Amino acid sequence: MANHIDLALAIGAAQGGMEPSVPVLVDSVKTAEEFPMTRCTYFVAEWYLDQEGLGAAGKTALLRQEGGGVLFGFLSFGGVITGPLGGGRFESREQIDETFDFIEERIDWLVNSGSLWLPNRLLGKGREIGKTYRLGLDLFTAAYLHAAGRLGQAEFEEHCRKMKDQAVRSPQEEEAFTDWESFHIQAAVAIYPKNADFSLRYEE
Repeated sequence: MANHIDLALAIGAAQGGMEPSVPVLVDSVKTAEEFPMTRCTYFVAEWYLDQEGLGAAGKTALLRQEGGGVLFGFLSFGGVITGPLGGGRFESREQIDETFDFIEERIDWLVNSGSLWLPNRLLGKGREIGKTYRLGLDLFTAAYLHAAGRLGQAEFEEHCRKMKDQAVRSPQEEEAFTDWESFHIQAAVAIYPKNADFSLRYEE
């Protein structure tokens, strides 16, 4: 899973006066006294220079100076996905697929996922696997830096105390992502090898 953002880029930035925020999905909750933290997943859009770019300058993203001189060429860049095409929040499985398909098929980037940890008390008693929250960009940035090892635990928790209002449940997106995940799991099972001699056992 990706855990880096090379260029600050928000895809699907919020509109209509809403403060920009990032959807995160709870995927693990730790309650041990020495580590009361919740792991969350977020989605990123990334671009990497690949073998198709060898000998083809048109495949390389270039930053040009005023006047036409090339300042440098990008090897990779990406950013966190903050919402659907057009802004706002994800309202359905179809909207999630539309956004991800646009990123991967229309602009030829990759949709990947990253993870970060948040203090349990920040998310309250309702935190469970599958729950979806919105994190304000300041809080998300602090959590991202903490996950990347660039912000210490004590300093990170202090940031969380100051920005506790930036972590908010997002029930509608929770329903959309639950439906999206279930749909794609079922689709994967549907194309599983039908010949029992070539398939592994699995439990639903």
